[in-house]
Amino acid sequence: MKGFNNLDLYRKSNILKEQANYLLEIEVDNYGVKLYAWDRFFIEQHFDEEQQVTKINIAENSDMQKYLKKITLGDLGYPTVV
Repeated sequence: MKGFNNLDLYRKSNILKEQANYLLEIEVDNYGVKLYAWDRFFIEQHFDEEQQVTKINIAENSDMQKYLKKITLGDLGYPTVV
């Protein structure tokens, strides 16, 4: 999905808004990072301290480590047993 990473921020933002599923938000080094699921990919949306989008990229396996303790199968749309 290298094509996605080559799109400009405006087009990436539109894809997130219209097609992706928001999962969660974390803080990394005083910056916000939102995680989305879209078409079998996880996408990170980075914000600066003024809440302006600074970067949107497909998350690599190594990027996902920071989310593992915070995400649940329910966040991904799978039913959970209670």
